[in-house]
Amino acid sequence: MKEQFEAILGVIIHPKQTMRALPADRIFLLAFLSPLYFGISRGFRPRNHEFLLNALGGNWQIVLAVGLLALVMVPAGAWLIRQFLKLFKKRLSVRKLMNINACANVPRLAVALVGYVIMVMNPTVFASERPTPGLIAIIVLGGFAGIYTFILYVYGIVVCPSEGKDVPNQASEATSEPAPGAASPSSQV
Repeated sequence: MKEQFEAILGVIIHPKQTMRALPADRIFLLAFLSPLYFGISRGFRPRNHEFLLNALGGNWQIVLAVGLLALVMVPAGAWLIRQFLKLFKKRLSVRKLMNINACANVPRLAVALVGYVIMVMNPTVFASERPTPGLIAIIVLGGFAGIYTFILYVYGIVVCPSEGKDVPNQASEATSEPAPGAASPSSQV
């Protein structure tokens, strides 16, 4: 858990080191929680909520359906990205891609948290007929956070070293290089 909090802070402070240090053998809890949160928030948008409420019957059913969908779609999406990256000779595990996605979503989660704090402090910000400065600020921050999330995701994929088969075999490289004390053929004339 401590490693996950360090990764969340590290994405903001030093993203290159953080993305490279993400584990490929286990999945962070945030890899499921962030897509789950964003899926539930999409499910409760007015137009979507009306449709899902008619189809499923209740709010708890909407949360369960979106949760089950997230449990399937998050690894499936990472697998599809992995297949796409193979075209470019980049090999990353599904777990690593899920962790990169989780850390890339940190700016969006931070803006959502700021929005909730503003909503608790002043509920009329979101209920007025005309946009208020607080609402405009949240919309602008959300736009920048969405762009930064996309940039962080692509950047995380680019800076992470490939795993598995693309790593050159060090034993074959060692046999092809001459020993440090050996003379080159041109010096033996």
